[in-house]
Amino acid sequence: MNRLKLFLILGLFALLVIVAPSLNGFPYPSKNSEYSDFTITHFPNTQFIQRSLQEDRQLPLWSPGILSGYPIAANPLSGRWYPPNWLTWILPLPLG
Repeated sequence: MNRLKLFLILGLFALLVIVAPSLNGFPYPSKNSEYSDFTITHFPNTQFIQRSLQEDRQLPLWSPGILSGYPIAANPLSGRWYPPNWLTWILPLPLG
């Protein structure tokens, strides 16, 4: 069991060492970019879902964010049906 823990810790550390340098421009990966999918679509959806979970204690089906609204449940960009994204609803937003 100790070897497994050591392997997991070393693996996470290696992943951090590999990924950390690329986080310099987050959330705008290109220096010439003024927009990114993260800031336009993913972050507002995550923020809305997280707020709905905290205030209403339920997952929203509809978002009133754009014009008359759009379906959260049917929108693949909302991240509702992507299990790793569910962590972002639990963790505080900068970390999530």
